[in-house]
Amino acid sequence: MDQEGRESLVLSSGAEMREEKGRKEKKGKKRREEEEGEKRGKRKGEEEEREGRKKNKKREREKRKKKTKRKKRKDIGTRSPDNPDL
Repeated sequence: MDQEGRESLVLSSGAEMREEKGRKEKKGKKRREEEEGEKRGKRKGEEEEREGRKKNKKREREKRKKKTKRKKRKDIGTRSPDNPDL
């Protein structure tokens, strides 16, 4: 009887420990999900910033291209043999 009593205690305490462990894991899982969500939010914000920077760079590049094209046109116009005064 004594051995059976001990075994049942071990089993019951083991079951209790498992239940507690399960609860802790669930809490940890929720926390992890929340933290991952926050990280995802940060990542998303960073990605949006990166995309914004890329778009700005692209715009700047296009502006520079247009300016150089205009300058080239003006240079070509001024250097034409028909109008040496320009």
